[in-house]
Amino acid sequence: MRGFLIIILLLFCQLSFSQILNVPQFFSPRGQLSTDYEETDQFTALTSTAGVLVPLRTSMGVTADLKGIKGLKDLKEAVKINFSQLMGRLNYRKSIIEEQGIETQYDRYSIALTGVQYRKKFRFLFYQGGMNYHHTQDSEKDGYSFSGLVGWFQVMGLRDVIYYGGVGVYNGKNRLLMPLVGWQHKINSKYSFSLLFPSNVKLTYKMSRKVKLDAMTYTHTLRNQMTWSDEEFRMHFFQFRSGAQVRWKVGKKVSLFTEIGMSYGSKKSIWNEAGDKFTESIDTRPFAKVTLFYNFGKSLFNSGVLDVGIE
Repeated sequence: MRGFLIIILLLFCQLSFSQILNVPQFFSPRGQLSTDYEETDQFTALTSTAGVLVPLRTSMGVTADLKGIKGLKDLKEAVKINFSQLMGRLNYRKSIIEEQGIETQYDRYSIALTGVQYRKKFRFLFYQGGMNYHHTQDSEKDGYSFSGLVGWFQVMGLRDVIYYGGVGVYNGKNRLLMPLVGWQHKINSKYSFSLLFPSNVKLTYKMSRKVKLDAMTYTHTLRNQMTWSDEEFRMHFFQFRSGAQVRWKVGKKVSLFTEIGMSYGSKKSIWNEAGDKFTESIDTRPFAKVTLFYNFGKSLFNSGVLDVGIE
């Protein structure tokens, strides 16, 4: 009887996770390479990224004391679930931006810790904290920035998950703190919907076990620091993007994402030490992005909330 109840519980947990948290490329041990390109007559941007996410510590298990159980309520109290995972993240990004014939290269090296821990009643604590090292072409001095997030996500049933928490970025005098709120909903066996404020909104169609199509709108940002003539400057590039993405599982461990769309509402802002700000608007333009993932391990479950693209 005890073994049977544990098997039923594990099957229920697996069903919940597979039905709702179905974004396998985020928070799974993996390596990735990506290239992002956009262009107009006066503006060209090419961004290449390489990164790896590796497990540092994993704990998972179920214990149960089934003596004296008379109903489902007693079963919930008797079963103790232990799920936690800590992962390390290394990332390198190079951006080459050309404006009116002038080319500038921005490099960023990042290191971060990402974790998740089961608390109770299908409620999870998640967190991420990291440091970024910035280098700008011809800059006399390099810079550092720090970013992090912390929050909760709650499994509401077989179709819904909600997220809530906060995101923070520290980049010298340029500091940012904002809420993180999200919702994932499985509409049916083919369609699902996700909303993650302030990052993205996405509608997904599952064509097959290997191919998924996404229609999405999201924010895209780049930050960097530079020093010229002993004066420090901070650059922030921000834009909205709307487009379509094909997610193709090429093999057991390899996935290929291809994305095309339009960039709009783009602004490049530069601050000096005194806080003076210069902002330049950039025209709407097409973009294309290709990302290759190689998964080399297993995570406790899969969730896109831990990849909000914080800078």
